[in-house]
Amino acid sequence: KHSVNFRTLSAMALPVKTVLAIGETGAGKSFLCNQLVGWPAFDESDDTKSKTDKCTREIAADRSMGVEYHVIDTIGLCDTHKSEEEVHSCLSEFARLAPNGIDAVLCVATLTGGCRLTPRAVDLFDMIEGYFGNSVWESAIVVFNYSKKTAEQIWSTDPTLSIDKLFQKWRESGTVICAVGSGDKDDKGSLVVESISPQIRKLKHAIVNTSQVYESDEFRQVRAELDGKAEQAAKSFKTHFCREMMLEENALLLQGQLS
Repeated sequence: KHSVNFRTLSAMALPVKTVLAIGETGAGKSFLCNQLVGWPAFDESDDTKSKTDKCTREIAADRSMGVEYHVIDTIGLCDTHKSEEEVHSCLSEFARLAPNGIDAVLCVATLTGGCRLTPRAVDLFDMIEGYFGNSVWESAIVVFNYSKKTAEQIWSTDPTLSIDKLFQKWRESGTVICAVGSGDKDDKGSLVVESISPQIRKLKHAIVNTSQVYESDEFRQVRAELDGKAEQAAKSFKTHFCREMMLEENALLLQGQLS
């Protein structure tokens, strides 16, 4: 008698979109990941300490959009409790969870007061580029969370010189901007998810329509390092296993001789 996993079977016909979420701690990165998969799979944080201390992945089939999401959440870039080296080490873990590259890189940030794009946000995007390289913008969807402006209004913002250079880079790379509002609250102060559903759906459409897979030289280097570590671990295990087998055989032989 054979058992059938109907969830796996139904997802087999769906194309996969691998999504990597990166951004500032407390910007709602994990919240967006939960909206994509459809349940609270990722811990959410709204302070300066990230609740995500390593890369984690969840898989969810979205029949309405016709895709299967492989969503990877990462540690917050501006976590005040971790050094730059620790953050970079944690970010590198995403490579082992995405062997075929990343379809969409969600760069999550917030607008000051919900409406102002400041040089501080530009510094965040510079940090993202420093970690992932220039090619990241070709697969990027910049998401401004808790925004009081639409994506069109953000594009038309009267920018400073640094922001103008950033916008120019995004236009040349085909970077998409999405805006997700803070939404309505119920009597208990909890978010009414339905109030931001249209914006989440726009984000999903942007993900589905991505065509440029992110796989930079750094990505391949990290993959090679991880593969090397895995190979070394396998050799170490094999050596240890063979040694244990030899010791066991020698013990049995010695036991036979003594008896």
